[in-house]
Amino acid sequence: MRRFMSRDKERPHPATFPVRLAEMCLRIHGRNSELTVLDPFLGIGNAAMAARACGVKEFIGIEIDEQYLGVARERLAASASPSRS
Repeated sequence: MRRFMSRDKERPHPATFPVRLAEMCLRIHGRNSELTVLDPFLGIGNAAMAARACGVKEFIGIEIDEQYLGVARERLAASASPSRS
């Protein structure tokens, strides 16, 4: 069952938040090379994307829905790939 078939490709999860919001939270609470971020509700990986953008060394995400986890993995892989011009 695909829960997000009819949703926009940018928001395939019903409870998403902007990556920028998570980035602001990380910056407010401080970040350093020893920081580990835990997201117990990974969803499509916006917090993971923010952690990567902020240079967080270790990120742990928990997601029980395999489809959302797949989307998160795809997004992280795409953001790690060098862009082609």
